[in-house]
Order: sequence, then C-alpha cells, then structure tokens
Amino acid sequence: MHQLQVDASTIDSQVVEEFEGGTMLCSVFAEASLIVEGLMGKNDAIVSAENRLVEILDLHYNPAYALVAITAPQPVEAEFNATVTPDVESVDDVNFVRVAQLTKRLPSA
Repeated sequence: MHQLQVDASTIDSQVVEEFEGGTMLCSVFAEASLIVEGLMGKNDAIVSAENRLVEILDLHYNPAYALVAITAPQPVEAEFNATVTPDVESVDDVNFVRVAQLTKRLPSA
C-alpha cells in the first residue's frame, strides 16, 4: 500500500466502549481510494504499462523487476480505532485496523 486517500464525507463512527468521564473508544469507518505500488517483472511491466494498467515508476529497480503503481485507485473501506476525549475536544490514539475492498456498484437502471 502506497497511499490511502480518505473521503471525509463518508466518515462514520461507532462507539465501542464508553469510560467514566465521557472518554469513548470508537471504530471509525470511511470510504477511501487505495493507491498501490509494487514490483513486477520488467516485461510484464512494459506490457501492462502499454495497456494502461500500471505506471512504471522505475524500470531499472533491479535487474529483474520494475517498480510500478496501479493507475486506477482501488475503492476500499478503511477502519480505524480512535480514543475520543470530549472534555478536551481531542481524538487520541488513532490506530489503523484494516482495509477492505469495496465492490463497484453498477448504476441503477
């Protein structure tokens, strides 16, 4: 995973546990776009780039592989855990939990 671009308009949170004083442990969900970089055999990278499936970032990464990025961001749902302290209006201890691929929805007829 190279980059995760979160769509702030889709953020949803659920309180998992509430503590004395109002501090809450929450699960936070949001739709995002995942941009992936990785290694691919040089010949496969060249063919995939010609078909606009990947962008070659470094053709000479090493003797056998090229560094590539998938050209189309992948739609995903990202989940984080966060501790929210309302009296000081802060969000602390944000931890990445998981990312799951979203299925592309077909336009309704």
